[in-house]
Amino acid sequence: MNYTATKFYTVGDKEKTFNALVKFVKSGFEERLFTKHLYRHLSNMYRHIAHYDRSGFYDTWFNCADRQVKWFDRVMKAAIYGEPDFTFSDVEQAFQSWLKEEGRGYVTLAKKTADHINEVIELNELERLVKKYPDYVKRGGE
Repeated sequence: MNYTATKFYTVGDKEKTFNALVKFVKSGFEERLFTKHLYRHLSNMYRHIAHYDRSGFYDTWFNCADRQVKWFDRVMKAAIYGEPDFTFSDVEQAFQSWLKEEGRGYVTLAKKTADHINEVIELNELERLVKKYPDYVKRGGE
């Protein structure tokens, strides 16, 4: 992708941000890779807000598979605003394209992981309820 420099950031800064974001996703959202640099830029992309600090942003979007799926969905559906000589809109567009092509397996994996975790939670809840209400189950739910 050809990036456009801004008044405060070089083409290299934009490449660094894109590469850091891809590496972060490929790592399975390892918290150590959610650097100050990545947080600073990502918190201003895809209609995000800062969430007070880096830790809050990470907890909101990346600390479990359900949240990662929501983040992927947000990024994939986000309208991109701004001119690349003033914003990181070119990086946003490049990352959306990467997700749709090379990165879609990471989206699928997050969805499968979230579905599996939710299934385990629901089955555990079902088991708990069956133990709590054995007479109800024996009566067939009547």
